[in-house]
Amino acid sequence: MVGQEAHGWWGYAENTVATWEMTVKVDKHDTFAEVALTAWSEMGGDPAGYIGIIKIVSSSGTETFLQDGSWGMQSYRQGVFRKGVTSVRVQLAAWDAFVRGRLFLNFWS
Repeated sequence: MVGQEAHGWWGYAENTVATWEMTVKVDKHDTFAEVALTAWSEMGGDPAGYIGIIKIVSSSGTETFLQDGSWGMQSYRQGVFRKGVTSVRVQLAAWDAFVRGRLFLNFWS
């Protein structure tokens, strides 16, 4: 590994669902991107929350993991390795909850 970056975000939704999407630019590194939910607290009766990688742009092209804009854990990746990465897009989501998540970018070239 030749370098690393860490990014973090938080959000909350009370009596509703909310999603936030963030894109991080990368300078054509071979990259292992990984996400994790680092805090969670219920704000309502039926709480849920997640963070996931929904898109990555690399020398292989653009890959979108979000399925038809659907909300849910089946629609994202927890970790992805690609060569020549130029951007990583993540989604943070909350349903009656406070959530905090992070993205680590581990550079291999």
